[in-house]
Amino acid sequence: MRFEAKGLKEDKALGVRALKVKAEGIYSSKIASLERALADLKRDLSTVTRVKFSAEEIANEKSFDFFAQGFRTVISD
Repeated sequence: MRFEAKGLKEDKALGVRALKVKAEGIYSSKIASLERALADLKRDLSTVTRVKFSAEEIANEKSFDFFAQGFRTVISD
């Protein structure tokens, strides 16, 4: 009986360890996905911010509205 109880305890320990490893793998995968998404967002934002407008374009309300709409689109996507 002791042997069976010990074996059961070891099985539970292995099961818990396997679940822990699986959870860590899922967590790592989610972190990697978030890091990739953040890198994509940073790249997109740097592309937007590299676009230069002359003083006349910024003064022109339509150009500024177009830029602002494009920036909101990048953020919302």
